[in-house]
Amino acid sequence: MVVKSKRLFIAIKVHLDADSLDAYNRLVSHLSFSNIRWVDSDMLHLTLKFIGNTPQDDIPLIVQAIKISTSDISRFAIEINKIGIFGSSYKPKVIWLGIVENNQLMQIANNLMSKLEVFGVVNDRQNFVPHITIGRINSVVDKKLFNAKLENERNAFCQKVNVNSVILYESEFVNRTVQHNQVYSCHLSD
Repeated sequence: MVVKSKRLFIAIKVHLDADSLDAYNRLVSHLSFSNIRWVDSDMLHLTLKFIGNTPQDDIPLIVQAIKISTSDISRFAIEINKIGIFGSSYKPKVIWLGIVENNQLMQIANNLMSKLEVFGVVNDRQNFVPHITIGRINSVVDKKLFNAKLENERNAFCQKVNVNSVILYESEFVNRTVQHNQVYSCHLSD
């Protein structure tokens, strides 16, 4: 018997406002000399927990963990306040947007880790670092120019994002592109 699985993650959907979207588009244009896989602006999200390949039969347990983890959390807002990279300026790997420290966000992430572990989802023991990945870097042709263009947009991504729900997504590769399909959405209380 073949057990079907899905590549899952739990996240908060992020919509860029007009100014941040302009900054994003400038970066895509100004960094076209580098080999960067940009995340489509319609697919931006803040990952709370990457789960990975999961048997379909386990999805109800994950949904239950999300419900329990968010049951005492009301709608709130997060604030994007900067742009940065993972890796070094010599060998950058990821371009991300940073999030101002937020108690509700940390509470949801911590709740999810503990509840998912109870349901058998192994905790990877990595610290939760809230960020929004906007680009994955394969190579940079001109590192000095790359860093200058990033620095030009350092303060361009400042906006609030309303958090109304926590979403379970499936990540699928279709025709060599990534698609995120919503499996479940847990709405936060007012």
